[in-house]
Amino acid sequence: MSERRHRSHGNGRFRPEDLASCGADCVFEEGVLVFHPENVHLGENVYVGHQTILKGYHQNQMRIGAQTWIGQQCFFHSAGGITIGERVGIGPGVKI
Repeated sequence: MSERRHRSHGNGRFRPEDLASCGADCVFEEGVLVFHPENVHLGENVYVGHQTILKGYHQNQMRIGAQTWIGQQCFFHSAGGITIGERVGIGPGVKI
């Protein structure tokens, strides 16, 4: 019987400097997780609500424009790439 190997994409903990780019004055509330931060780009003054998950993907980019507000408990997965414009409001619990 072959040995099973389990892998993980990590725990999602990050520092803003881990992101591909992070504009000035971004806010990350408690519990925000970011996976593959090297493919996540945030403009200036982006707000990311409590317990939101930004799941970057190993080959595509997530781009969130300046002055965008993301509500709590959102989930974004950028397997196909995600681009969100500037000054966008995204309500709580949205999944993309």
